[in-house]
Amino acid sequence: MVGLWGVFLAGLFEGGLAGAELCPGQSPLWGGVALAEGLQEVPSAKPPLAGEPSKPAKPPCAPTGAHGADSWPMERIELADGRTLMGLIESVDDRWVHMLVIKREPGRRTQLVVRPVERSAVVRMERLPEPDRVHLQERVAVLAFHARIEAARMEAVELEKKVQNKIPVFLYAGRWFSLESNLPEQMTRRVIVRLEQIFSGYRQLLPPRTESHRPLRIQIFSSRMEYEEAIGRYGVRLANPAVFLPKENLVLAGTELGQVAAQLQQLEEEHARLRQ
Repeated sequence: MVGLWGVFLAGLFEGGLAGAELCPGQSPLWGGVALAEGLQEVPSAKPPLAGEPSKPAKPPCAPTGAHGADSWPMERIELADGRTLMGLIESVDDRWVHMLVIKREPGRRTQLVVRPVERSAVVRMERLPEPDRVHLQERVAVLAFHARIEAARMEAVELEKKVQNKIPVFLYAGRWFSLESNLPEQMTRRVIVRLEQIFSGYRQLLPPRTESHRPLRIQIFSSRMEYEEAIGRYGVRLANPAVFLPKENLVLAGTELGQVAAQLQQLEEEHARLRQ
């Protein structure tokens, strides 16, 4: 059960299992997951068993970029203000350099961001040899394909909408869990798609020994304050971003996802404006 909610948090806050790239020795558990019984915080790494010699800590991952065993060969733009952008240069003309910036961080999905840069702000450009460039284009195409699949799945999610305290709340009833969320609709859909992927994968790897007669309920809040108020009603006081209540078969989770959703919406609108 502990492992399940560790993966739950990783999928919810860091982008799910598909496409996640974990650094060796680094846990995807974000902030720990709490069990209400005993109010014990679960650490992200297991201590050695009694009599078992402790293992030396593994070195941190090599930084993403042009070096490191697991790095992608990328093209580079150096700007006059000292910044460096890594990714795939899509086009160059007298006024603009259009670059697909590739962000790769341990434990998170690879991110693609379209960045038009004024040519006058570019101090130096490093291009890849053609074979490496083709390989990078293929990797980018795979990521874009997965993004389109997820978008289609998001649109297929059946949601029920209600208004609670003048705030839209979305309800979902799935095969393995039901979910209630006051996040924006698109983020709620994204969370549901990724949770379904996590549950499906877990049931294939670790089939349940018995089937619960009570469906699991998940409630997600768009702010930390709402989350703390909710767990307080159950007599729980924890710093963890999620808690599992065994008696209720209920997961409560929340952080400042509402702000993240608003920032994401602003970025999407800005990208749409730049493409025009």
